[in-house]
Amino acid sequence: MTIRRKMTKRISVALVAILALVGLYASGTLRAGAGSVARAPEPASHLLFVPVVQAVQQESHERLRSFRGRLEARRETRLAFELRGRLAKVMVLQGARVEQGQVLARLDRSSEEARCEQVQAELGAARARLDELVAGPRREEIARAAAQVSELEHSLSDLVVKERRMQSLVAEKVSSKALEEEIVFARKAMAARLDAARALHAELSSGTRKELLQAQRAVVTGLGAAVRQSRVLLGKHDLVAPFAGRISKRYLHEGRIVDPGTPVLHLVEDQNLEGRVGMPARQAGLLEPGDKLEGLVGQRAASFRVQSVLPVIDATTHTQDVILVPEPTKGKSLPIGEVLLVQVREQVEERGFWLPTEALLRGERGLWAAYIARLQAPADDGRVQVCTVERRLVEVLHVEERRVYVRGTLQDGELVVASGVHRLAVGQRVRISIRDESVTSRSER
Repeated sequence: MTIRRKMTKRISVALVAILALVGLYASGTLRAGAGSVARAPEPASHLLFVPVVQAVQQESHERLRSFRGRLEARRETRLAFELRGRLAKVMVLQGARVEQGQVLARLDRSSEEARCEQVQAELGAARARLDELVAGPRREEIARAAAQVSELEHSLSDLVVKERRMQSLVAEKVSSKALEEEIVFARKAMAARLDAARALHAELSSGTRKELLQAQRAVVTGLGAAVRQSRVLLGKHDLVAPFAGRISKRYLHEGRIVDPGTPVLHLVEDQNLEGRVGMPARQAGLLEPGDKLEGLVGQRAASFRVQSVLPVIDATTHTQDVILVPEPTKGKSLPIGEVLLVQVREQVEERGFWLPTEALLRGERGLWAAYIARLQAPADDGRVQVCTVERRLVEVLHVEERRVYVRGTLQDGELVVASGVHRLAVGQRVRISIRDESVTSRSER
């Protein structure tokens, strides 16, 4: 009985202690609540000042897209000979600048030079013969032919007289028939010689026949063509620059037997360069010849003019090639093969808001967040207003150097904190300046 009373007494004491502690805690809490309610709000001058911009909804935005390409020579070629021969000399070095028509290399042409001289000699002889035919026979030749005709006429007359006398003697049976036949044969032979002499005299007197002149002129023409062909072949022993440029590579050296079409030198045009950039068909279709674009060649800023847009879409990249011409620049010439970067402005039909880059902080699930200032009451001076900070989740659509284009829960006309967002929290009271011209101008850029 005594033990039960002791236990009951101890439990009663513990319950009283617990109730006393609960009462003390409750009274402290009530005093703290009464103190906070009674505390006066912080003055506006003590609030954090933040710059704001007004969110203005846009139906679309303009963005810069960058496309890479390569700077190329407008013309380049691997120079080769058309003939087979021994490479005798190369006149230029790699990297040398050459002019159009300059001889760059030469084959051994000693055999072709000898043949050309031979054909020229034959042509000279044919021309001399033609001149002789055109001039006709000389007077001395005509006179000699006439004298021969006269001589043969007298000889024929003597033979005719002898033939008549012999016929009389044969009739009188004083001479033999054989002697008469010999005289007849001699007379006929003399008559034939006389006819030939008269024909020669007539030919010499009438001049050279037209057929002979035509034939000789044909010979002269043929030999003249042979001379020209030989000179052409001599010219083909020289490798000539088809346009001005620089020698980028040398493939062969002297003494090598060169086959037709074997490259000897690589020539590139270094004055008229062009850039080739692949763009999507939709983007390339917006460009017109003459449009100007800005970009980079390596690390150097450069301007380009659109020369043409090729009508064929590449089957591999599904892009259209745009040919660009670099604008003239001072200083060193642009290197061939350098990578170039051009920027093209594109209008994107997408609703959103332009905000300063400093207005964003990371949100949840890959989104970003911005703080807006909800107006509460004006301050004493009437120019500065007190606001409460609220949070808005946004999605970044496009990023530029100092601003971003976003969409999300942000509403048109809301005041967005432009910078210093890392110092804020949801529900925090801040003060803003509505008439801050620098902030307004910044939001409009």
